Amino acid sequence: MLRGFFLSLINRLLFVVLFLSVSFYASAETAMRTNFQNGVSEMVNKILNSPDSDLRVWTIAASTFLAAVTAFVYFWRFVENGGALVDLFTLAIMFMLSMSLLASYSMVVDTITGAFYAISNTLQKLALGNIKPSFLQNFVEGVLTKAISAPSVDIFDGMNMVGMALLWEICSAILSVAIYLADVWIDVGTAIAKITGVMFIPFLVAPATRGIFDGWFKFYIGWGLAAVVLKITSIVVMIMIRASINSAGSFQGAGDVIASDGTVNGVLNITANNISLLRDICAYSVIAAIMVFSCFIFAYMIGSGVGSASQGLNNMAVKLAKKAAKALL
Repeated sequence: MLRGFFLSLINRLLFVVLFLSVSFYASAETAMRTNFQNGVSEMVNKILNSPDSDLRVWTIAASTFLAAVTAFVYFWRFVENGGALVDLFTLAIMFMLSMSLLASYSMVVDTITGAFYAISNTLQKLALGNIKPSFLQNFVEGVLTKAISAPSVDIFDGMNMVGMALLWEICSAILSVAIYLADVWIDVGTAIAKITGVMFIPFLVAPATRGIFDGWFKFYIGWGLAAVVLKITSIVVMIMIRASINSAGSFQGAGDVIASDGTVNGVLNITANNISLLRDICAYSVIAAIMVFSCFIFAYMIGSGVGSASQGLNNMAVKLAKKAAKALL
């Protein structure tokens, strides 16, 4: 009785804390996230379309200045040896591409971001059969409140159960908070990359400054990759916890306690004989939280292999310039 009272009290208190964090996350997934993204888009539109936007004026002025300086260098080379006509045409095409990117900037970056989120949702759909944004938080809550049960035991084993239950719920709360913070971090990082990207468009014009544009592009792509890696990491974490509970359930003859989509179908009874299972699940939860934050390192490692976007555009511009020069001559 005493053990049951303390265990129930601690469970309820910690569940309230966990529930508040999960509820806050779910709120962020809907109203707060929508408002945040709309605010970022509104800010970018003001930068690009407002008549008194100094940043837009600077972007056009910087692009024109870099194009003029580069054109002068190419023209001087053309005067000296006549071999820079293709370079001049390439410069003109790159300048037009930069102005086109400035005019359609919001559409381009939103399409790229949307593609990464579509990939994430597709992976989740294939793995779990749904695209619920807070699937891992709901899974942890289901495991915490439905999948594991601790029956009454004697007072000494009861104190041990209380301690392990406390540790398990703390680890679960840490995992939920880690996922929430990582997801918000990705949202904020993507917003910063989107807003600052306008300033890097001029550096696409001149060959000498294209490395700066590529640096921003890799920074922007990195956040999209982080969203994909975080979704994959969350799915792996869910599979890892589900496998440990189902393995223990098979020894008790309970079958699969948790279905492949994360639905709780049974109850795993924790007793004095298998209380070590909670230690294993706690260890999995701690490792899972570390994996969640490591997704940024994984994304950086993948993003470092992304090629030069400006070089790809330049290669296309060179082909067009050669055709134009051939037609002119």
